[in-house]
Amino acid sequence: MNKNLVNLIKNISNSSEQVAASSEELTATSQQSSTAAQEVAKAIEDIAMGASDQASDTEKGALDIEELGSQIENTQRKLESLNNTTEEIDVLKK
Repeated sequence: MNKNLVNLIKNISNSSEQVAASSEELTATSQQSSTAAQEVAKAIEDIAMGASDQASDTEKGALDIEELGSQIENTQRKLESLNNTTEEIDVLKK
């Protein structure tokens, strides 16, 4: 009976050691998974920030192009006015 009890205690001890080892492995795996998840989250955040920056730059570019278009139209009106004035001067010279 004592021998059976000793064997039972040894088996329980061995099982406890195996559970402890498995627990340590699971903890390490969980930590690695957590680190990987944080890295993925950071990468997603960086991508989102880059996309936001690109959208802002695109919007600014569109506004700059619109302003350039307005300046070109203004320059064109001034050139037409200058051409008309030049024609009037030519008529007055004759």
